[in-house]
Amino acid sequence: MTINWHYPRTELAEQFLDAFERGATSSYTLFAPRRMGKTEFALRDLIPLAQERQYLTVYVNFWDRLDSPSQCILHGIKAASQQLSSSQTLLKWLDQISKIGIKTPLAGIDIGRDRNQPSEVELDLVADGLGALLKSGKPLLLVLDEVQHLATNKAFEPLVFALRGLLDSQRQHIKVLFTGSSRNGLNQLFRRRKAPLFSSSQQIDLPELGSPFLEYLSNAFRQATGRSLRLAECQAAFRQLKKVPYDYQQVLDILMRAGHADIVSTTRTYLQNLDQGDEHADIWKSLKAVDQAVLCCLLEPAYQGLYTPEANRFMAERLGLDQLDTATVQNALNRLKKNNIIASVGHGRYELEDPHLADWIRDQQDADN
Repeated sequence: MTINWHYPRTELAEQFLDAFERGATSSYTLFAPRRMGKTEFALRDLIPLAQERQYLTVYVNFWDRLDSPSQCILHGIKAASQQLSSSQTLLKWLDQISKIGIKTPLAGIDIGRDRNQPSEVELDLVADGLGALLKSGKPLLLVLDEVQHLATNKAFEPLVFALRGLLDSQRQHIKVLFTGSSRNGLNQLFRRRKAPLFSSSQQIDLPELGSPFLEYLSNAFRQATGRSLRLAECQAAFRQLKKVPYDYQQVLDILMRAGHADIVSTTRTYLQNLDQGDEHADIWKSLKAVDQAVLCCLLEPAYQGLYTPEANRFMAERLGLDQLDTATVQNALNRLKKNNIIASVGHGRYELEDPHLADWIRDQQDADN
């Protein structure tokens, strides 16, 4: 018997596609930290449902080839071409790919270039490839996974400009799901003045999974092992794991191999083995004292704003000063955002990109007190 461990998010996939089909929007940006299930949702829920609704689907993960996002797109287009019977336009495009030496994961890898700047040929091929797919007459769903990577290098800006122009001109025919695991990276990409990618894209957070997810995996676990898990203990374990589906599934895998159902102690052991204390300590030591003070202030239970008198007293006292000027605080804030340690979540609110680092800082604060 084959056991399906994938928890389907069919309703969420339907919501995206229904919105696209109503014409309410042509793009969404889906945010969640790493290992929360964005890619699994895109590949196993959204894309299959879109294909059932007669969409052509192009999936691009910009972490597949960090130095060449244009080639990531070309790889995605070539993979998508398998959804169509051959056409003259498509065959011509595939022939061009072959002639300039780009090899995709379908036929081996490497272009033989070591520069980040996309060539004009590559930019033209991106536009021509998407155009060839559109000639099928079918709507196109373009999933751009970890899109914040396009903001990490100025050499990628020609591709950002080319994508923006293409998506703006074809918004009636191309629907886009951008995904990202860094709020700050997405903000840099979508809000910068010189090369905004798609400023009208609506950003939403990937909904957290809850009891239905835990019950689904508990049922799969019971099918695989004959052992049962208590829902209350599963909920406690999931909270300890910061509701990260990947880590929870790793705990279940350990349980299966261990031959018991004590998810509480297994989760505790898993977290101890996962301890990133040394990495967090290195990050902390690399920060200026004022940057550390800003982070501690943001994590205070009574935090009401970074520029309030209370916040200024808290940070100044930590630094042994009478007060801090606004420019010093703003510079620290900018450094933390630039280094992707914190991100703006609107209305003067900030959060740490890594919740485990936040816990580590809180633990250090408790130990010092």
